[in-house]
Amino acid sequence: MKTKKSIPLLSIDFWNTLVDAKDHGELRKKNRTDAIRTLALSYSLPVEEEAMMQAHQAVSSRFDEEWFTYQRTMSSEKLAALYIHHLGIPATKDECKSLSVAFEKSLLAGPPPLAPGIREALEYISPYYSLAIISDTMFSPGSVIRSYLDRQQILSYFDAYSFSNETGVSKPHPKAYETALIATHTKPSNSWHIGDIQRTDILGAQNIGMKAVLYTGLSDKDKEETTADFISGKWENIADYLVSECPLQ
Repeated sequence: MKTKKSIPLLSIDFWNTLVDAKDHGELRKKNRTDAIRTLALSYSLPVEEEAMMQAHQAVSSRFDEEWFTYQRTMSSEKLAALYIHHLGIPATKDECKSLSVAFEKSLLAGPPPLAPGIREALEYISPYYSLAIISDTMFSPGSVIRSYLDRQQILSYFDAYSFSNETGVSKPHPKAYETALIATHTKPSNSWHIGDIQRTDILGAQNIGMKAVLYTGLSDKDKEETTADFISGKWENIADYLVSECPLQ
C-alpha cells in the first residue's frame, strides 16, 4: 500500500465500470439456474421454465427493494433461500448453503471481461492515487470478486475495498465511501469516485464531499441527468483528466 497519507483516493465501481456486466451474463445465470435445477431434481421436483422465470423475477424484485429502500444488499445465502422458497424445494440448511456457494462462484464460471482500456488506465493512474473498489454485491461477494481481480492480474493495483456484503451497506450510504477513505487515510475533499449509476455512485460520492466521474462506456442511461463532475465513455480520457486534476501533479 502507498505510504503517503496526502495521496488522494480514487475509488471505482465494479459492475459496468471496471467490468462489462452484460458479457457472459447469461452464462453466469445459467450456472446458477443449473444449480437450482440440480437441487430440485434431488427431490424429484423438475422446475418448469415458467416457474424459474417467476422465481427470478420475485427474487430480483426483493433484492431491489432492499437495495433501493434500505441501502443494503442481501447475501448470496439469503438469495438462495428465496429461490428455494419460491420454488417449493424442501431443502435443508446445508443444501441452501451449498446453493449459495454455487451462486457465489458463478462469477468465476462466467467471468465478465474488463472494461476497454482499464488495465492501461490503472497503470497510469496508480502513482497519483490510492485505488479502491466500492461495489454493491449480489450473487458474488467481495471474496469472489477479489479472486476474479487476482485472475485478471489487477488485484495488486488496489489498496482498499468496500463491498456491500462486508460493510452491511450499499451505495449511496456514506459508510460505503468512508470505509475506503479510512482504509487509505485519505480525505474526501481531494478524492474521486468513478461509477455508472447517478443515484448510487455519483450522488453517494458527492454527498460525502468527493468528486465523481460518470463512466458511460458500458452503460449511458444516466448521461443526460447526471450531476457528475466529469463524464466520459473512455477510460483513457478519464485517466488523463484525473491525473491532470491530481494535487500531486
